Amino acid sequence: ALQHEMMSRCLERGVTRYNFYGISGVFDDPEDDGRGVLEFKQGFNGYVEELPGEFTLPVSKLRYGVSDLAHKLLRH
Repeated sequence: ALQHEMMSRCLERGVTRYNFYGISGVFDDPEDDGRGVLEFKQGFNGYVEELPGEFTLPVSKLRYGVSDLAHKLLRH
């Protein structure tokens, strides 16, 4: 519902491009798990576009270190 609302607002404002984000996989392999997501997005006239990844720039190294450690401990 949120994606639909955002796309509707973009159309109202004349925006011609909308990024769903989030595809990964081996797209020439029909058995790859990411293939279904790609095909869904292509139904909206989507295409694969590779962009640089993201990175984290900690403002406080101490807080980042504590937070990172907590996430690692809680994950296991």
